[in-house]
Amino acid sequence: MKRMIALFLLLGLALIACPGCETVPETDVWDGSAAEAFGGGEGTETDPYRIRSAAQLAFLAQEVNAGESYAGKHFSLDCNLDLNRLGWTPIGNGECPFGGVFDGNGHSIANLSITVGTRLEAGSDPAEQTQYATGLFGSCADSVIRNLTIRNAAITLEAPPEQGDMTVGVLAGTVTADTTAEFSDVTISDAVIENRFQQKSSPATIIIGGVCGSVRNMPEANDTSAVTVARVQSDIRVSIRNGYGAYNFIGGIIGSMSLKGTGSIQDCASDLSVEIATDMDGCYGYDKCFGAFGSMLAFNSTVTVANVFSKVAVNKIHDVFHGYEAFRANAIIGETSQYKQPDGTVTGELRLRNLFGFVEQTEESTGETEIDTQLYEIPDHAVYTATNCQGCEQLPEHHGLDENVWDLSNPAKPKLKES
Repeated sequence: MKRMIALFLLLGLALIACPGCETVPETDVWDGSAAEAFGGGEGTETDPYRIRSAAQLAFLAQEVNAGESYAGKHFSLDCNLDLNRLGWTPIGNGECPFGGVFDGNGHSIANLSITVGTRLEAGSDPAEQTQYATGLFGSCADSVIRNLTIRNAAITLEAPPEQGDMTVGVLAGTVTADTTAEFSDVTISDAVIENRFQQKSSPATIIIGGVCGSVRNMPEANDTSAVTVARVQSDIRVSIRNGYGAYNFIGGIIGSMSLKGTGSIQDCASDLSVEIATDMDGCYGYDKCFGAFGSMLAFNSTVTVANVFSKVAVNKIHDVFHGYEAFRANAIIGETSQYKQPDGTVTGELRLRNLFGFVEQTEESTGETEIDTQLYEIPDHAVYTATNCQGCEQLPEHHGLDENVWDLSNPAKPKLKES
């Protein structure tokens, strides 16, 4: 009896010390509604806005899409969320992208389901008005997202109102970095992205990334802008079997990167499976690029890619169709390029170090398989001032990957250790 009295006294003291405190569930399951406020906090680094339910995450989407970017504000995810396969509206659009700092605190968001895109551009140019993006975050600008896992996401790309460009990422569709952007300690697991509409008859582009679709600087960005991608891993299946664009850039981590400032990508793992229409139907491969990164362009500064493992699986063996490649698949970067100034001067550089991966191609109709190991090889474009151990007599131990960072129990598929 005395113990029970003592327990009630302790509970009473706790309520007095923390009036208005709410119980935070281990996992909150979404019912499709949006809350009317966050779960507390002031949005500062020391007192971030608290997201303690899926409805509060939906409230964030509602607020950002209505015009509040939360630039510089901080958010803390305080529990796991199950979005319950209900239709999700991406956070951020072209007029108002998300600009805050989102810390998942090691929690997960499960069962994300998206069938809609958000308009990227709202200008008067009709070409701009046909650009769409989608993901948990539709568009981000100078934002930071860290310490988050997204499980069992399913994104289906149906035909938008206009047949235009589509940029897709499980975490973020499009990211702009005029000053700085960071994605760190993010895991995408068991994700599926399927494209179901055709754009091959127009010069439209489909950019798909396991984590982010497009990461770029706006034209007015200065050369001091910086993008950081660290300790990110992705396991994703992408199908463009039933529809594809005139140009396709698909990356297990990022679909397309175009940076005027510096970029740092390190300690990342990618497992990308791509399904394409095996008859190709006239969609030639010079515009179909796969890799951990679909494409990468360095403008005026240095982009460093270090300590990356990537596996790319394709349901067709590379061939040539009417003089064009069926597709271009590289383990690390599908297509690379540097920017040329008007006077012809080449600026920007890509620095590669400790990259390991392979491309596995299986002919769907026969089961025939080819494997391109690409150990420390670089793509065809000789645009690098610092190469990736090219010409090494033998590979470094564990492919140069740090055992303190990587789980190397399966040498054919290194994974990042849980932090």
